[in-house]
Amino acid sequence: AHASAVLAMLETATRMLVEPFPMAFRDAVHSSIVEPINTFQWKTGETLMTSASFLVITHVIYGLSIQGLIHFTKNTPTPKWVKPFSFFHNMFMSLLSLLMLIGLLVGGYEQGRFESLNAFLCHRREEVQPGL
Repeated sequence: AHASAVLAMLETATRMLVEPFPMAFRDAVHSSIVEPINTFQWKTGETLMTSASFLVITHVIYGLSIQGLIHFTKNTPTPKWVKPFSFFHNMFMSLLSLLMLIGLLVGGYEQGRFESLNAFLCHRREEVQPGL
């Protein structure tokens, strides 16, 4: 019930945002954003960026980048803009994490993942959820 209300609110907000635009624009937005979300199906190894090698390579590149930046900036004084930028960056990432948590909770609730420990850890309902 709550998940449906959240989705209805998001749909209403989206409709209000695109309403002033011409119908051709609205159709283009719908076909390029909404349809792929509603018809998305996860297939490990086929869906973009889902292979184990992509995950490993990404983490190796990230780790090497961090080590390179540490080495590169070791003896450099910290500019004054870093502290406020860091604060806003961290706030943005926290809000983004909260939104993702809400999305996971809504999706889990819609799939009945909170009905039992078995449903949470092992099996979801047999019905196919659109967009998942």
